[in-house]
Amino acid sequence: MTAKEMFEYTANGINSQKYRVAQAWYSGDPNALRSSAEHGSFWKSSNRRKIHAPVAAELAGASADLLFGDAPNMYVGIKEDTPKRFQYIIDKNNISSLLCSAAEICAAYGDVYLKVNWDKELADYPILSIVPPQNAYVAYKQGIAVEYYFLSFEQRTANGDGIWTFERYSKGEILEQTYDGSISRLGAMTSEDENKTGIDEILAVHIPNAIPDNLTGSLNFGNSDITEVVSLLDALDETYSSWIRDVRLAKARIIVPMEYMRLKPDILNPNQRVFEFDKEDDTYVAMDIDSSQVTSPITVSQFSIRAEEHEKTCAELLNRIVSSVGYAPQTFGIDIAGNAQSGTALSLRLDKTLKTKAKKETYWKQRLEVFLSAVLKLDNVLFKQKHAETAVSVEIKGNKNYLMGISETINQLNQAAAVSIYTKVQLVHPDWDDTQILKEEHRIKLEQNITVENTDDETY
Repeated sequence: MTAKEMFEYTANGINSQKYRVAQAWYSGDPNALRSSAEHGSFWKSSNRRKIHAPVAAELAGASADLLFGDAPNMYVGIKEDTPKRFQYIIDKNNISSLLCSAAEICAAYGDVYLKVNWDKELADYPILSIVPPQNAYVAYKQGIAVEYYFLSFEQRTANGDGIWTFERYSKGEILEQTYDGSISRLGAMTSEDENKTGIDEILAVHIPNAIPDNLTGSLNFGNSDITEVVSLLDALDETYSSWIRDVRLAKARIIVPMEYMRLKPDILNPNQRVFEFDKEDDTYVAMDIDSSQVTSPITVSQFSIRAEEHEKTCAELLNRIVSSVGYAPQTFGIDIAGNAQSGTALSLRLDKTLKTKAKKETYWKQRLEVFLSAVLKLDNVLFKQKHAETAVSVEIKGNKNYLMGISETINQLNQAAAVSIYTKVQLVHPDWDDTQILKEEHRIKLEQNITVENTDDETY
């Protein structure tokens, strides 16, 4: 793929269309929501007063928080060691924050990219950066990434002129080209550099959010959390807007006959007659009017606010949105305490979030380990380091506050004798299969001196 093809691809092609809807809902920009909305939807209607509930951004943020709310552990080699140089690279690149931001972009758009660059005059370490999927593409062959393409724009003038940078990452090589153009024009190429990396690995990685992509059916690219529930998000905005309309219409209004109004002088327009009714007056003196001319009394008008109906509708929509994306309502602070549920039913709700988290971890862990291992190999070549071991292992811890919430829930269910040992193990380890859960259940029973039936099953 050339720079020109990449420019057309990101500006007008399927890449632009694929991420346009997700970007509109993630940003919450009213103009983007209107332009990307389908015919017949709330945001496509002519009604100008619209309220946007930023639930899409919260979905992406929650996904990132569950994965990288706490910094992951990163080790080198089988000794689970973190050498000083590797820790230096981690700290200088602020990897914890970088991964959290990347995970949010990944959940919102369905894909995200990480790449490595270097500038020895600027930094004495490999520089890691995030590339949103609108500005990137990866070519797969037999399910293996063989080349990455990145295109970015840096505006230099107020009228939109600037520099386009095109990069092609392949094994052992990075091709970089710059173009003097504008936000709407690629322009002419001004420079080209072909950099040999000195290692066989590709210094970029593509991370999907969830496979397959429901829009294209691709098994290589990811599925956005947001595009899954656009119609529900649109309905939620319509409900919130209706609620606020009720609030606006419910403002108290006083309807009075014309005879009750006083003439108000208008200094700026002396020839214009302006009448007003001063509702702040506590006492009204006698008015010089003929009572027989009064056609109607003073009327107070105030419509009711259908708060309960709107609240229930919003709660139902939120529940549907969260569940459709693969999370339990508790993940977003949705209170379901009023619902009578068995311990098993509640555990299934909580288990939903942990299973979604575990599924996303599988995409991040393997790709991060390969990517960071390549970073250490590059560090050996470029900065004359001596990493004898470059195999990196990543342990994603997630958000300990949420896991503590799971623990508290288990404790409450346990006190109420409403949950089995099997269910508690399943909650804590959603990625375990039935055999692993039964093994752990058996160990717990032995430790707590709970009678265990004899069995010849080797799984114990």
